[in-house]
Amino acid sequence: MNSERPFTPLLTLAWTFTFVFAMQVIGAVLVRARPSAATDIVSMAAVLAAVGLLMSAAILYLHGKDVPLSASLGLRPTHVAIPLLALLLGFTVHFPAEAVDIARQRFFPTPPEELQRELALLTAETALGKAMILFFVACVGPLAEEILFRGALFGVLRRHRSLAVTTATVAGCFVAAHMEIAKWPALAIVALAMTYVRAVSGSLLPSIGMHVVFNATTVLAVSLGQVVDPANRKLEVLPTVVFSAITVLLIAAIRFIAGRAPAARRGRAEDAE
Repeated sequence: MNSERPFTPLLTLAWTFTFVFAMQVIGAVLVRARPSAATDIVSMAAVLAAVGLLMSAAILYLHGKDVPLSASLGLRPTHVAIPLLALLLGFTVHFPAEAVDIARQRFFPTPPEELQRELALLTAETALGKAMILFFVACVGPLAEEILFRGALFGVLRRHRSLAVTTATVAGCFVAAHMEIAKWPALAIVALAMTYVRAVSGSLLPSIGMHVVFNATTVLAVSLGQVVDPANRKLEVLPTVVFSAITVLLIAAIRFIAGRAPAARRGRAEDAE
């Protein structure tokens, strides 16, 4: 094993909650200094990026100093088709996740005022404001989260645990890091898909692309007025069934290609070294 200290699923969870705690503390300090930051999603994304990158550096320093940075984070090439399929997957996975969240709302509804608050966070009056939200929410935030979860945490844990255990643990920690428990069922679908793509491809790049497209789709839907009343969402059966099926087919295609592509096999082997 290359890590200087042993790494376990429990330690992965501990790092996750350390990240959450740091986010809460720094966020509270920022809001105290500038109250408007409480409703400024750009500021929230900037805090996430700073804390996520610092936490990733600490994890790699303590648990993987003897492993090259690119190998620790999985920043390596894979089969060219996998990132392209992952980009499509970032869009289609919205449909099964949304269906699960709509079903959850029937039994554990989120207060309408909370849904409107979330919608307002993604709304801006000016073109510059919309561009800033898109950049930070769809690019900066996802990049930092990917480097932390499917980069640093996945990389160090994989050298000590099986691919299945690593995938399940990292996906679960990613979900747990999002403190809105009501959203966990839907988020679990997205987290498992992203982490599975990372696992089989042997590279962090496809999951970064998938995460960026997933977040960008949400931001653009709000910006273009496609999400008007989140409290009264209705399940559209045909699109949900079609795109859920496409999601499954995309994951299967990624698995098929990754199982035969030399670059993906090398990446998985390096992850386990």
